[in-house]
Amino acid sequence: MIINNVKSVSSVILLAIFCLLSSCKRDARRIKKSQEDEVDPKMFMQNILLADAKAQQSYDIIYKDTYVTWRGEMLLGLKKHEGTIQSSGGKLEVRGNQITKGEFIMDMNSFKCTDIEDPESNRRFVEHLKSDDFLNVEKFSLATFKIKNYVQNGDVIHVEGILNLRGYSRLIRFVATSHMENDEFRLVSDEFFIDRSRFAVSYNIEGTSIGESAKSRIIKNNVALRIHLRARKRKEPTEVKN
Repeated sequence: MIINNVKSVSSVILLAIFCLLSSCKRDARRIKKSQEDEVDPKMFMQNILLADAKAQQSYDIIYKDTYVTWRGEMLLGLKKHEGTIQSSGGKLEVRGNQITKGEFIMDMNSFKCTDIEDPESNRRFVEHLKSDDFLNVEKFSLATFKIKNYVQNGDVIHVEGILNLRGYSRLIRFVATSHMENDEFRLVSDEFFIDRSRFAVSYNIEGTSIGESAKSRIIKNNVALRIHLRARKRKEPTEVKN
């Protein structure tokens, strides 16, 4: 009888030990799985940044095909002139069909007038506008436009950015259309206006005579601009295999 009781107690103890060990193994497996499923915050952010970098593409401005057309008029529409300013480079960051940020540079030495046919008259006119009476190209040979905001609403794009011209930075806005084809991005703005006096593109500056100031006042302050931009996706560097 005693022997049977001892055997029964031993069986119960062994069963209890077996159950305890099984429970510990299950808990260990659950803890391990929980640790495997736990997300490392640093790794999570790195993955997000990597995915964002892949979604956002860099584009280089094709300077030969990127330019600004300009048009200025005298008061009462007595006379007007127009021409172009060529880009010298820049870059864009594009996600989908949207520009997230970008900048392009205009070479003010490329300033041209396209409507005065006589070569000598054209040369004198351009030299005057490039002088310190107006654009002061010798001192300010580059102008830049930095895109700050780009909102697409259907086929209409609203662009906002900072134009730096003649050493003055001013916020400007315009409407444009864009087109993405293969690895190229194109944008053409509607005609918009800037006030030249806000960039000191005027005789009307300190130290000028009354006669010079009067000359400036017969020219409209508002100058019409239109931007033509073309950029190509930057190619990823090719890995060199040993």
